[in-house]
Amino acid sequence: VEGGTGAIVEYFGPGADSISATGKATICNMGAEIGATCSLFGYDHNMAMYLKATGREAIADAADKVAA
Repeated sequence: VEGGTGAIVEYFGPGADSISATGKATICNMGAEIGATCSLFGYDHNMAMYLKATGREAIADAADKVAA
């Protein structure tokens, strides 16, 4: 599929806010299916919770400071 060839795809909005961090990773991984250079979601509470749950609280804390 060539619809997104060379594109950078950003997902945002209320729908994006409701997706878990692992769900977002899955969606970003599928960006290659449309030929995207990369896919991304902005940092949010779900990502912070995932980082903390996987032993990376220091990274979540640093990201929270930048996002504030």
